[in-house]
Order: sequence, then structure tokens, then C-alpha cells
Amino acid sequence: MAAHRFDDTLDVRFRLRAVHVGVGLSVICGLVIAAYAAATWDRPHRPALLAVAVGAILLGAAAERLPWASIARSRIAELAFVTWSALLVVVLALAAGLDGGIHSPLTFALFLPLAYVATSYPTRSVLTVGAVDLLAVAVLVVVADEVPWQDAAAVAVLLALGAVLCVWQARNHARRQADLARVSRADALTGALNRHGLRERLDGELSAADRTARPLALVLVDLHDFQAVNETQGHDAGDELLQWTANRLRELLRPSDALGRTGGDEFAIVAPTAGREEAELIAARVTAALSERTRASIGIAAFPQDASTPAGLQAAADTALLQARTSGQGDGRDLGWAAALAQAIDLRLAVSSDHSGGVGRLAVELGGRLGLRDDDLSDIRLAGALHDIGKSAVPDDILTRPGRLDETELLAVRRRTREGAELVRRVPGMERVADWIGASLEHWDGAGYPDGLAGERIPLPARILHVADAFDALTHPRPYRDGVGPDDALREIEHHSGTQFDPAVVRALAEVVAAGVTR
Repeated sequence: MAAHRFDDTLDVRFRLRAVHVGVGLSVICGLVIAAYAAATWDRPHRPALLAVAVGAILLGAAAERLPWASIARSRIAELAFVTWSALLVVVLALAAGLDGGIHSPLTFALFLPLAYVATSYPTRSVLTVGAVDLLAVAVLVVVADEVPWQDAAAVAVLLALGAVLCVWQARNHARRQADLARVSRADALTGALNRHGLRERLDGELSAADRTARPLALVLVDLHDFQAVNETQGHDAGDELLQWTANRLRELLRPSDALGRTGGDEFAIVAPTAGREEAELIAARVTAALSERTRASIGIAAFPQDASTPAGLQAAADTALLQARTSGQGDGRDLGWAAALAQAIDLRLAVSSDHSGGVGRLAVELGGRLGLRDDDLSDIRLAGALHDIGKSAVPDDILTRPGRLDETELLAVRRRTREGAELVRRVPGMERVADWIGASLEHWDGAGYPDGLAGERIPLPARILHVADAFDALTHPRPYRDGVGPDDALREIEHHSGTQFDPAVVRALAEVVAAGVTR
């Protein structure tokens, strides 16, 4: 589903930077006109020309004060940008008209708005501003005295050629932006959407489903044999299995469905207009098709039955997937009790979001940026989902208490964290996940718990979990406090970078926040 041009966060940021350049262009043009008027004060209309120069400067100052961030996301975005550029053309044409029309050297300033819009506006807007420019030249020819037609034609043709080049540049820029957008939203190995691309697609399809009162399903697919293939046959064989899986899934999907790779060995399918029954049919086809080479677990969530938000659908599908891993489809790691405990902790904390799942998803995002292997990403998501299970034995009055805990209460919480890690360790194949959970309260400077590990002695996945847990907790409300925005949470975590948190992980978090993919 095509999204409105200005809904893209990166595009909005680009256009906002372009606004500042345009403001600078208006002010500089005004200063140049003012200097020219002062240097030619003995010629006619200099006070009026100086007034136009002041007008150009005021136009830039007024534009700087407009709420461009909101405008850029609105339906009138392109109209606002084109209007501003057209006003600058009018101001420059007025200055040239006061200075003698087409004979004035200020006529050449009309090329500046055209060059500016070619670097930051879509093709249609460049054509509009180019047309306004040519109209301004025609007016300047009319107001000038005795302009030879050859001179007027030369200026008009040169400006038209400039407009053609600018339109070409705008189209070339748009194509390049589209190519970059596709690359930034695609998984390089499989060609499926990456986590960011899939999240955008899910947001858009869910919004459409809500508007049209149609169902939508999210289907998660987790491969069981990927890690074993990696370990016994090498990473090339593991990569080939992932590519085969993606191609096989594409063969099963409808044109309207979207396929994404959300983790090392995990795929997701967004199925518009599919209810739970249709999603179960998709799951059955996927299981049968992949059984040629690998076992798989499937988790399904349907809108509106299971959730009405992207985060809610993801959480419901995650829970279903975790339960599926234990129901006979699984890989021998009995985690049904763990999934139930993780859900229970979130309920006891009275959080309105899926904290455990959110920590796991953010940990995967951070781990991917820090170079973790695919099998590590699969396990760190699991560690994030299970990191709080030890808190099941912490009394409610401690678990939800505002403010700092005393030493006795703090020791109780820390002890339960270690006990939770030991619970996970009892499950065959979960030893390193348990290690990461157990070390997730260690501090970079060695002041953490339980073993006082510092720096690189703390496993990288544990350092990632520590940051992901803190960020998710800060950005979501608790009964005793409100949540804060991503930027405020990032600033708080950056304040403790190098003491509590690994600076490299904090830098990765800053990249994730800047990209707008923190949830």
C-alpha cells in the first residue's frame, strides 16, 4: 500500500533541513539586493528596491517560524512548499522589475529558486516553480523599455533549459530516493522486508483495515533447524536455507501479502483481509511447504480479535509463537511455563504494553546493529521475552512501588533475577540464554549485580538486554509514573553511558531512535 510521501520519517527530516537552506537563500537574496541598491543609489527606485530586499529577509524569517514539521506531514505539504518558493520568485521578479526589468542583473537571481527546488522538491513541484519563473521573465520583458526580441528569447530559452535540467535532476533524485528506500527496507540476504520495512507495512495495512472494517492477520514463522544447520554445515548453508525459505514463502503468498524477516531465523507475514481462519490456512500451507527442509513453529494474531494496534498484534503473535514452540512443534526447549510467567509479570506491573516482548524486539534491533549472528539474534529475543520471569516471586508492594527500594528490598529483587535465570537454565539448550539473563543487571563500570562484572567481561547480549530493558521501561507508563518520549529516554540512558551502560550499545540505541524504529 503506497504511503503518503511525507509520512516517511527520513523524508520529513530531509525536507526540514531543506527548509533551513531555503530560509538562508531568502535572507541571502535580500542582503544581496540591499547591497546592490546601496551601491547603485543614484539610480531610480532605490528606496523601493531596498524595501523589497527587506521583504525578502522578512519572508525568510517568517518561514523559519512556521511549524514545518507538522506541515510536512499534512495534506497541504506540497502546496505550502510551492507557495513559499513562488513567493520568493515574486520578490526577486519585483526587485528586477524595479531595476529595469529584463535588463537588470537581478534577473539572474530567478535561477536560484529553481535550482533550490530541484534538490528538494518532487518533479511536479519543480515544474510548477519553473512555470512561475518563466511567467516572471515574461512580466519583466513587458515592463522593460525597448527589449529586443532576441534578448528576451535568449533569457527565456536559457531559463527554460535550466528548468528542464532541474526537472531531470528532481526525477533522478526521486528515483534514487526510491531505490534507497527499497534497500533500507529490505533484508539483504533474502530480499524480504526487514524489521523496519515490515513495521511500516504493518502500520499502513492495519490503519487501512481499521478504516474499512476488514480483518488482518500477522503470521510469525520460526525455523527450528537453522541453528543446527549453521553449526553442522556452516553459515553459507544456513544462509542458503534462509533464502530458500523466503522464496518458498513467496510462492505461497497472495500479491497483497507482505513477507518480512524479523530475526535470525524468524519470518513474518502480513495478510490483509485475512481473518483467523484464513491465517490458520496460511499457517498450514507454510508448515507443509517448509517441511521439505525444516521444521517450523507458527504464531498467529488477528485484527480485531486479538489486538487493535501494531504493538498489540506483535505481542499476541509473539505469545502464540512461544507457546507453539512448546506444543509438539518445538525444538525441545519447554518454554510454555516461561511464556505464561512473562505475561503474568507484565500484568502485575500493570503495563499497557508488552514489556517482555518489547525488550526482546529492541534487543534484536540493537544486536543486529552491533553485529550479532543470526542464531544469537534468535536467542536474544527469547532472553528479552524471559528476562523478568524471576520477578514472579517478588511481592506486589515491592514490584510496583514508586521511588527507590531500600537495601533489603533491592537484594530481594536481585536475588529473584538470578533465580529466574536458573529457572531458564533448567531447560535443555537454554544455557547461554540463562547466562545472558543472569548478567543483564551488570554495569559497565563493575558496580552491577550479581558478580560485579565490568566492561567486556559482561557478555554483549547481556549488555544489550540491560539497555533495551531500561529504554522500554522508561518509554512506557507504570502505575506510579508516566512514560517519557524516546528522545528523553535516550538522553537519560546517555547520561549513564560509560557507567551503567556500555557506550557502544548506547550509540546503537541512538541510531535506532534516530531511525524511529524503537517499538
